[in-house]
Amino acid sequence: RLSMQEAVNAPRFHHQWLPDLITFEPNTFDTKTFETLKSKGYLINEKTTPVIGKVDAILVLPNKKIEGGADFRGDDKAVGF
Repeated sequence: RLSMQEAVNAPRFHHQWLPDLITFEPNTFDTKTFETLKSKGYLINEKTTPVIGKVDAILVLPNKKIEGGADFRGDDKAVGF
C-alpha cells in the first residue's frame, strides 16, 4: 500500500547465501529487528553497507495512470508527461 516513491525509498537489506549473512543499510532498522532475526538463527553482518542497489520503478495503475519512483540513493529523478 505504498506509493511507488515510498516503495523505492524503503530501507533495504540483502540476504547473502554464501556466506550466509544479512546486511542492512545503515540506520534503517531497529535493534529489535536484529535481535529477532538473531534469535531465529540468522547471522547479521555488523558492518552496514551504504547502498544496497539503486532502484527506479514504474507502476501502471488499474486506471492506466503511471506512477514513478526514483532512488534518492543515486542521482536519479522521476519525470513524466
